[in-house]
Amino acid sequence: MKVPEVGGGPAERLDHQRHVFINFNNSTLQWVDVQHFRLPGPVADRQVLAMLIEHEVYGCDYAGGDPGSDPVRHGPYWRDQITPGAFDRTDATVEQNRLREWAEQYADLPEHLRDGLERELYTPLHAAG
Repeated sequence: MKVPEVGGGPAERLDHQRHVFINFNNSTLQWVDVQHFRLPGPVADRQVLAMLIEHEVYGCDYAGGDPGSDPVRHGPYWRDQITPGAFDRTDATVEQNRLREWAEQYADLPEHLRDGLERELYTPLHAAG
């Protein structure tokens, strides 16, 4: 799958650093899958999105497969239909509140899950600026 280039020149590659899977294990069937990447250098937001969509790790149906196991899907979406233009800039605090509300909608989270979400999700969300 090839994502249209954004901003001129061939798309550089994101360097996939690690994968963190946080399973709530609280009968809610909730989990968070976090992929950590290193940028190749200074790049525009739309270019980062294009590189992410193009990266093989983005291909996963989240129906039991590992990241990169489904080259044509991302969750329920066809990857060739996902473009950088489909995303809107948003505020990190707004999104943290939205994620926190989702995470705690069915059951209170134990402290170790709160710590894991803070470390692996909320802190990087704010650092992405």
